[in-house]
Amino acid sequence: MSSYPLLRGFLVLIVLVGLLVWFIWLTLRKAVDPRAMRMKWCVTFALLLGLLVPVMMTGPSQLGAFVVPVVAAGIGVILSILWAPHIAGMMAKPITAAIDGGDEEMEARPLYSIALSRRMSGRYDEALKEVQAQLERFPNDFEGLMLSAAIAAENLNDLPRAEVIVQRLANLPGLPPGQLAGALNSLADWHLRFGQDPEAARQALEQILQRLPDTSMAAMAQQRLAHVTQVGSLVEGFDRPTLTVTPGDRRLGLRQHTQDLVPAEPTPAEEAGKLLQRLQQFPEDNEAREQLARVYAEGYHRPEMAILELEQLIARPLQPTKQVVHWLHLIADIQIKHLNNVEAAAAALQRVIDGFPNGAAAENARTRMNLLRLEQRGQEKPRAVTLGEYEQRLGLKGTKADQRREDRG
Repeated sequence: MSSYPLLRGFLVLIVLVGLLVWFIWLTLRKAVDPRAMRMKWCVTFALLLGLLVPVMMTGPSQLGAFVVPVVAAGIGVILSILWAPHIAGMMAKPITAAIDGGDEEMEARPLYSIALSRRMSGRYDEALKEVQAQLERFPNDFEGLMLSAAIAAENLNDLPRAEVIVQRLANLPGLPPGQLAGALNSLADWHLRFGQDPEAARQALEQILQRLPDTSMAAMAQQRLAHVTQVGSLVEGFDRPTLTVTPGDRRLGLRQHTQDLVPAEPTPAEEAGKLLQRLQQFPEDNEAREQLARVYAEGYHRPEMAILELEQLIARPLQPTKQVVHWLHLIADIQIKHLNNVEAAAAALQRVIDGFPNGAAAENARTRMNLLRLEQRGQEKPRAVTLGEYEQRLGLKGTKADQRREDRG
């Protein structure tokens, strides 16, 4: 039993020595001047060992009681001079770190500000060289590779070079799905805008379907593929449309009727026929199906058919949240405007709340549910007010005496 206190004391000593060694290593690691820090620790240990000299020489005597405190005070003054700046810095560190960020090492990152400024000033070759200089240090940086591809495609008219860069980027291991889809979508845009090559754009979008199946990025790529048809319609999405001015009718002022001059609008049957033909070719085209639902509701006055088309859109997997919410609100519109069914409209809005409870869409749906009765009243036709018959010559009548004379006459 007598060895237990000795063992415990030995373990405590080992722990204290370990903590002291760790603290010394930490201060040396974070020191601005490690050499000066090592010198301070050497001086500190020398002074502490020097304190043992008067203790051992004087021993428990009156001289030791006078000499040891004086020597200890002198050593304390010297240690305070050595360590006071470090202690003050440790106490003030929480405040200074909030201002200057502390002494944490910053992660090395590429800087493209010079390249961007030179690109904006029209010095495209120099901008590309600046990007390449950063890519030599960070060869797989997504921002730098996409910037170099954008300069090559948009500014230097070097679309093959941009495609090589994007394909290299797409083949990088561990590339996040969002970055992969963004790079391939940009490549498709460049093929459409600068190369006017819908087939190359289609191949870029099909890579998203192959590499990222069953994802929202693949669903968006599928929608884009449905609209990759011909060069003319594709270029219109990027360039300003050309306005064609046709000569007017020179006898317009001599005509008695101008109904034949108004361009004929397509009938609901013609619009539905075009949309159905479009959906037979591209059944995944959400825009065409939504337009067909509007034609059914507005042109054919068949709201139930319109709701079926919208439900088909909602049932598709991986649809964007914004689109699903939009279609549910459109169902609520149809229920109010065409079927006058407030309960069914509220049920459609409740699906928004249940499906997306933590977003702004749910709050907007709750607000609209409280206003459905007002929407219903707004759809009601105003009642005709029948006015009574009044004397037409009331303003031309004179005084009562004049009226009596007129009656006698």
